[in-house]
Amino acid sequence: MRLHRIETRGRTGVLAIAVLLFLALCGNAAALPRIDLTGPRHVKPGHPLTLTIKIDRAAGAAGFEGAVFFDHAAASFASTDLSRSGLARLPGAFRELGPAEIEQGVWIGSYACPAPGCRPERLRAKLRGAGGKFVLERVRIEPELVGRLELRLANVSLVALDGSRIPVSGGERSLVVRVGAGGPLHAAPAGGDAPMPRDARAASLRDLTGDGRLDQQDVTEASLQWIVARNDGAACGGAPDIRGYDVDDDGCLDVADVQAYAAGVARRTPEAARASANNRPLVVNATGDAADATPGNGSCRTGGGVCTLRAAIQEANAQGGANAIRFAIPGGGVHTIQLGSQLPSLSDTTGRTKIDGYTQPGARPNTDDHKSNAQIKIAVRGTGSRGIDALRITSPKNVVSGIAFFNLRRSLWIAGRGAKKNVIRGDFVGTDPGGTFGFTISDYNLAGIGVELSSGANQNSVGRSSLAGRNVISGNARHGISCYTGSRNKVYNNIIGLSPLGDRRLMNIKHGSDWNGECSDNIIGGTGKLERNIFSGNGVPGAGAGSAGVEISHGPGNTGNKVVGNCFGTNVTCKSAPTWARNAFWGIHIEDTASHVLVSHNVVANSAMGAIKLEGANTLYNVLRKNFIGIGLDGQSLPNSQFGIMLADRANRTRVGPGNTIAHNPVGVRVVGSNTDYETITRNSIFANAGLGIDLDPNGVRPNDPGDSDSGANQQRNFPVINRATVASVKGSACAGCRVEVFLSDSDPSGYGEGRAFLGASRADSNGDFTVSIRGVSSGRKITATATDSQGNTSEFARDVVVG
Repeated sequence: MRLHRIETRGRTGVLAIAVLLFLALCGNAAALPRIDLTGPRHVKPGHPLTLTIKIDRAAGAAGFEGAVFFDHAAASFASTDLSRSGLARLPGAFRELGPAEIEQGVWIGSYACPAPGCRPERLRAKLRGAGGKFVLERVRIEPELVGRLELRLANVSLVALDGSRIPVSGGERSLVVRVGAGGPLHAAPAGGDAPMPRDARAASLRDLTGDGRLDQQDVTEASLQWIVARNDGAACGGAPDIRGYDVDDDGCLDVADVQAYAAGVARRTPEAARASANNRPLVVNATGDAADATPGNGSCRTGGGVCTLRAAIQEANAQGGANAIRFAIPGGGVHTIQLGSQLPSLSDTTGRTKIDGYTQPGARPNTDDHKSNAQIKIAVRGTGSRGIDALRITSPKNVVSGIAFFNLRRSLWIAGRGAKKNVIRGDFVGTDPGGTFGFTISDYNLAGIGVELSSGANQNSVGRSSLAGRNVISGNARHGISCYTGSRNKVYNNIIGLSPLGDRRLMNIKHGSDWNGECSDNIIGGTGKLERNIFSGNGVPGAGAGSAGVEISHGPGNTGNKVVGNCFGTNVTCKSAPTWARNAFWGIHIEDTASHVLVSHNVVANSAMGAIKLEGANTLYNVLRKNFIGIGLDGQSLPNSQFGIMLADRANRTRVGPGNTIAHNPVGVRVVGSNTDYETITRNSIFANAGLGIDLDPNGVRPNDPGDSDSGANQQRNFPVINRATVASVKGSACAGCRVEVFLSDSDPSGYGEGRAFLGASRADSNGDFTVSIRGVSSGRKITATATDSQGNTSEFARDVVVG
């Protein structure tokens, strides 16, 4: 096994001293790089705000970190957006560091040249060309309480390409944002660890993954540990979880250490991949947690002469080629591996590692069409929701199956651009093999996630379309699944929020699945056999600003995702909606600049607030079609508590239809807010809702007005006036050039709709006259209609007219 130790020959301290001397000769602190925090001064409650972190006079800058502190009871972190910063002009040169949510706020950062082949001289030239003035980062915060929200940027560090620190001018930066009409000051709490003074020791880059190589995997490992150290509040002070990562021995794991790894890897010539070998399976035969005595020697063996899971992963990383980790622990029943620290990452890029808990005698995968009757005999137990993570995956094509992960902060963390085509199948994530363990609201943790996809993880599969591939992802301390930067991942055939047998609630405390920031082109579910997910029983009041079975939100890079063929708020058969299967707020929530989301072929029922809600400025071009909302596939009533669909607060240009069935809810489709416009509602079946089928703010039937040029929800588009209806045609008037759709009416008590069955459509002429041909409607039935103008604004349903 080859180990690499690279010395920077003391340049860290020398460069820092040189910078300080230069600045002293040039004058004063006015020559220092300056970092500023800017943002809006007033927002409405629930409206996310964007903080901009700018730098001036920093042409030599490479890495950056800082913390934005705020009162978590008054606001929540939404996302970061490195892609729209000034660094985005340097494609491939920068990676995001974090974010790392903490109770006091969020840590953020970035680092440069993270891979071999990066050309530092070109990077320096482009930064100089920018004049050293650009946006470092944008951070989105979502205020939740009325009042004055204080936001404070502190613990700022700036480093050069080799990791040496660059002094910056100024201290803490803060601003106060007025949320709503006024109220108390929600002060930012005291900060966390401040970077300690750097000494002149040489930086030593260590092999962090234990594979005998120094490569991009080590950079990823350092960046992930940066997050963990901040989650633990242990970034400085010599805590065990920073030893080995603090390469300059200054007592902190900070951006300088991550940047030093990135620079070290960038300077190296990529090593040739080790030849693949026909490696023998590594067989775990003990429940202990001891390390491998000699990684890379072809044998899994601790100092005590047994093979533990920890030792097997270490050996798999150190060997070239593919590896299989199997289990043969003596004795019957469940064998629980109590972790004392996080397991080694699956980081080997020379061949996949397959961890198969179903090889343990007595274990068997699921065989049921709907629930999970899997007999899992290997459990990995952590130290609580504020304790340790279990397993990181940073390399491609690994498989983890047949294991129950529980009592952990993060169970499985798939991270980095090299983490692709991994498969999580047949596991219990968040609960024990008996499906009895689950965290409660008192255990809530911002990092409490079952499966996390981040830092560019792509093309991974959580679940497989087979009976054996079904995961149960329930009982986690925050989200079941989350994504913070990742693309083309697929989540399918999972039970999320219920027990394995689907007979009771086993909630993920906030979202069943949360897709944030730069998460694009992911697929949640599918219409094929064994592709749908069950999102039920998730969320509890007190866990932030609302929860959902699936939330897609917070960032213009959150685009192109698909939510298809799933069941929300139902039991595992998707045919009934018991109280314990209810999601505590929404079934599906799309907000805050998420765009081009397709929601189709889902059953969305039993939501405590409403089935599907879209809200927030620049939440655009989303499509809802062929969903069953408040009704089952067999026509059974499965109502949501407040609405079927709500389009609110400038979530514009949504297309609702064709093919949705929206029934048995308090209201079918609500359009809320004077600036919520261009919402097209077309060719749906809407019936048996207690209120209106389509309700444009304000509540209730809105009479037509002359000229129809007023503002308001969907620009208060007038509904058509039906003058005559026969069994062959419908005639009337509407806005000139508008598309008129005619429906068989459900005879709502209001006398306006609802539109139960689409009958036909045509376009009104320049005078506003229309004729729509229909068929199959007998005399005496009632019909109604909608009008949609050229901008996409759809009206409420027209007054019913009897077919004569």
